[in-house]
Amino acid sequence: MLAAGDELLFASRSSFGLLASLLMDKPQAIRHDIDTQKPLVKRVQLKLKNLAKKLNIGGG
Repeated sequence: MLAAGDELLFASRSSFGLLASLLMDKPQAIRHDIDTQKPLVKRVQLKLKNLAKKLNIGGG
């Protein structure tokens, strides 16, 4: 039911809220991640950066 809305306020550290945000299928849906310490996008970027370092890719 959460994913069916037009707007979602969630904390990405919560698997319940994160799953609802991923299941939102409306193109105009707005998601507000209130996890200000480490929002999902920053955590994913950090994981990808660390993986690229381990694999020695990225031109850096």
